[in-house]
Amino acid sequence: MKFQVGVEKVENTRKPATKPKSERMPMCQPGDVAEQVIQVLAANAKNLGQLAKTERLTVVVTFDELPTVKVVVVLSGNIGYSQDESQAVNIGIIHLRQQKYKEAAEAFEKGLVRFNEGVITVFAPAGTTEGNFQQVRDFQTSIRGMYKDLSQAYLKLDQLDQASKALGLAKTFRIEFAKSPAAPKPKLPAKLIVSILKSDIDSAKSLDDFRKVTTVERSGFPAVKK
Repeated sequence: MKFQVGVEKVENTRKPATKPKSERMPMCQPGDVAEQVIQVLAANAKNLGQLAKTERLTVVVTFDELPTVKVVVVLSGNIGYSQDESQAVNIGIIHLRQQKYKEAAEAFEKGLVRFNEGVITVFAPAGTTEGNFQQVRDFQTSIRGMYKDLSQAYLKLDQLDQASKALGLAKTFRIEFAKSPAAPKPKLPAKLIVSILKSDIDSAKSLDDFRKVTTVERSGFPAVKK
């Protein structure tokens, strides 16, 4: 994470103050970082007396790396459960038969965690045989069956939301085929830009005042799931 601070002269015009949001984003989201920057500015306002009232203080926070969505890629050879996944789903089947529904659900969840987004992508290079494609289709059928068993375990536990989710995956989980991986897009760093006019710094009497007159811009961040 890189920090840049710059000062620029602007026209003596002001935009209407924006109201602070009532809800803040979780820790490590850009909204929380912006709040921390605002708090630092408010705490150090007394040290900015050398700036002219028409100048604007800008803080730029650059995030070099952000979490990306994981994609399962299979180029060739056998496709199926890993050793740990296979062990977990087999334990889940045993517990389900023994009517140990809580243990069964936990085992299935552990064995199926790689597939809980509902879709994985398999790249099929030149030379892929029909046997390879059939192996993938059989694996898809197996995963759907495991989610059906997971749904039954949750139904027995009277956990209807989880049962409904598992049943949905039992019907819709799929493995998609692609001829070749898509060319990766160049990664641009995400930036959080926090700025405030010097005249607003002088007039702000409290932290809430700083929030109202501070401008926050975000660029390159992934959408936040609500």
